[in-house]
Amino acid sequence: MATERHSMFCISITTFDEQGRLDEDAMHVHFRRMAEAGIGCYAGGSSPGEQYSMTPDEVNTVLGIAVQEMKGKVPCRSMGVEARTAKQMIEFTKIAEASGVEATQIYSMDLGHGNRPNETEIETYLRTVLKEVKIPCVLSSHMAMGYQIPLPIIKRLADEFDQLIGVNYTNPSLADLIRLIDLMGDRLTIHTGGPMQALESLSWGATGFLTAESNYAPKLAASVINHWNAGEYTQAFDAYAKMIRAFTINRWGTSVRFNKACMSVLGLPGAHLRAPYLPIDDEGKREIAQKLQALGIPEIEGLKIQVP
Repeated sequence: MATERHSMFCISITTFDEQGRLDEDAMHVHFRRMAEAGIGCYAGGSSPGEQYSMTPDEVNTVLGIAVQEMKGKVPCRSMGVEARTAKQMIEFTKIAEASGVEATQIYSMDLGHGNRPNETEIETYLRTVLKEVKIPCVLSSHMAMGYQIPLPIIKRLADEFDQLIGVNYTNPSLADLIRLIDLMGDRLTIHTGGPMQALESLSWGATGFLTAESNYAPKLAASVINHWNAGEYTQAFDAYAKMIRAFTINRWGTSVRFNKACMSVLGLPGAHLRAPYLPIDDEGKREIAQKLQALGIPEIEGLKIQVP
């Protein structure tokens, strides 16, 4: 496989204050928690990172803080947002390169209005971006785009561009995931997007998984992969059962809305949303607090529930 040791990454939120301003102090605290838990992190993303509402200067600041707090301790990467054009994606990768992150994600192209690119357009977009990126990079193939990057395209790009090191693959199709692992697992790291297929994908030979739940429960998320790497499979399944149940608490839709509500009830700083998002109400937060308590997450993370 592309790597013998498995890994997981936090898909990071961005911390804001009550006025919706970037909270740099809270951002330092947040990334420090990720480093202390020993997990890698993708910073400056669209969901749950709210980058669509941020300026390039704010994105640069967030990535700079990520580098300060995590680089050299845990993998420190930039995520970005779904781009309309190769030019937009290249502009983000230049910010990422200048920040000093170790690697950056290249999102699939989003043409907007429900339109989907054809295979030639997909490959042309990715080739145009890859020709400009100097640091290691990871492709995102995400079902939210309404399409997946065809596997032959991924193989051709991996054969041509040495800086392409992995794929973040979000697709409910188990068959497609297995085909990707079998085709590219010896060349690229393969992480599933979200915790839904975490342990299954590891058993099939994937490198690991991404999760937003690690924003409020990094120790729990880290324990899943740590137990797996140690061959402690019973403990890995027990930790995973808690993590996936935490994932299923969310009945409020958007990942960032739910994750920041969890952070709020656990007393973590920077849990405010930026418009157009609105927070979950107090009744919802009390429900979340009760369910997190039942899973033992406050004790695992060394935090106390702060019910509104």
